[in-house]
Amino acid sequence: MHAALSSPLAQANLDRYLRRATLGLPPEHAQEVRDELEEHALGLVDRYVLTGHAPQDALRLALADLGSPWQVGLSLNGVHNMPKLIALTAGVALAASAAFYALAGGGTFREVTAALPALSQSPLETKKLCVLDAEAPTRDVVIISREAGKTCYAPSQKALYQGAYINGSCSFVVVTEGDQDLAV
Repeated sequence: MHAALSSPLAQANLDRYLRRATLGLPPEHAQEVRDELEEHALGLVDRYVLTGHAPQDALRLALADLGSPWQVGLSLNGVHNMPKLIALTAGVALAASAAFYALAGGGTFREVTAALPALSQSPLETKKLCVLDAEAPTRDVVIISREAGKTCYAPSQKALYQGAYINGSCSFVVVTEGDQDLAV
C-alpha cells in the first residue's frame, strides 16, 4: 500500500476519482485504463512527497494536476470509443444511402415523359430570302433551294436555329443543337 493512501479517506478519494474518470469506457479497457491512471496519480503523489509535501496534501495536489475526472473521462472515452463511433457512423451512412437508393427507384429505369415546346415551322422557312444566283451570298447562309436562276437562303445564326421544331414535310421532331440536327 502506498504511504499517501494510509487513511481510508485518501483511498476513497482516489477510488472515487478513478471511478468517475473511467466511467463509460468499454469494459474490456476500463480496468487497464484505471490501473494506468492510478499508477500515474501515485507517481505524482511521490513527486510531491519528495518535494516536501505531506502525503495527504500530495494526493490532493496530484488529483488537482490530473484535472477534473469528468474531463479526463471525456478524453479517455474519445480515445477508446472513437473506432466504435466511426464504425457506427459508417453503418448509418451506408444504411441511409441504401434507403435513399431504394426510395429513388432502386436502379430500375423508368420512362420519363415531358412536354417539349416545339415550333410548327422551321425557322429556315420563316426567314428565307430569295435572290438571283449572281447576288446570292456564299458565307454564313443556309441554301434552301435553287430554281431557275434564283437562290433562296436563310442566315445561319446559331441562336436562331437552336431548339426544336416540327418539320412540315416529315412527321418527326428535329432538334437542333449548335450546327447539328438530331432527329428524335
